[in-house]
This record gives sequence, structure tokens and C-alpha cells, in this order.
Amino acid sequence: MTERKTLLIAGCVAVVVFFAYYTFFLGEEESDGKLDVHFSKFPGPKIMNSNGGAGAKKVYPAHWGEPPMIQTRDLTTLPGGYGMGSSTLKRWIQEHLDKDKREGKQA
Repeated sequence: MTERKTLLIAGCVAVVVFFAYYTFFLGEEESDGKLDVHFSKFPGPKIMNSNGGAGAKKVYPAHWGEPPMIQTRDLTTLPGGYGMGSSTLKRWIQEHLDKDKREGKQA
């Protein structure tokens, strides 16, 4: 095999690997009218929850504990001004907001 063919094959393999990585870890696709966000194997979702300020993040109250580790791959508006996230996270936040309201705690 000539050096030119070897370089061509290596270049094609690099392009395929790049697109596979992009699609799996970073890609977004539309399916059934809903945005399907791929989560990476790195900590945290790709879409960060923000209160809409200049990069500021609204922090969950400490007494809520940690948010669910495993979440669905959908995107919805979160209650309480927490930005956007999965329906799993939405349910978790709403449960804690309701509980805090019943117990008279400040969220």
C-alpha cells in the first residue's frame, strides 16, 4: 500500500471517529417533536440548569440532598426558576418544593 493511500485511510478513520464522538457525547437530535439531548459519561448534563442570569446558577437547598443521578433524556422547564432539565429532575424539584411548602420551609 502506498503512503498516500495510508494517509487517506487514516484521515477517513479520524473523521468517522470524530463524528461518532460528536453524535454520542455532544449531539442533539429531534425525535417525536421533543429535543433528545445526549448525556455524556462525564459528570453533569450537557444542558446546565440556570436561572437565566448572566451564567449564574440557582443552587438547590442543601436539605434537599443530591438530585437524581439517573435522569430521562428529555428537556422541559423546571419549576422554581431552576431553568431547563429532564422530567425526572422536574419531578424531584416539584416534590421538594411541595414538601417545603407543607412544612413551611423557605426554598
